Amino acid sequence: MPKDQPSPLDELVSHFDAILDTLEPGFLFDSHWIFQRMTKSHQHEYIRALLEMGDDPAPFKNLHQKLADRLAENPKVEKTGNRRLSKTIFGDDVPNTEWRKRPS
Repeated sequence: MPKDQPSPLDELVSHFDAILDTLEPGFLFDSHWIFQRMTKSHQHEYIRALLEMGDDPAPFKNLHQKLADRLAENPKVEKTGNRRLSKTIFGDDVPNTEWRKRPS
């Protein structure tokens, strides 16, 4: 990949703001919720990011962890400190980080 081209992960992360801008301040959500919205609207970027995971034994889980780490860097959201059960992409209920949209 050329150095001046963003990585597939960076391309995917670049869509966080557009999704977050549609939310009211104080809106509560979990990581799976935002990933589902992002991947539905940006399927090709999501596939490229998954492919970048190579032979990772858990590519979905580890890509989602990378996305959550990057979401934590976004100034438009904050972790509430709570966890809630949320369905993974495979339909499994797992404890998941809860986020809050910060006031603008």
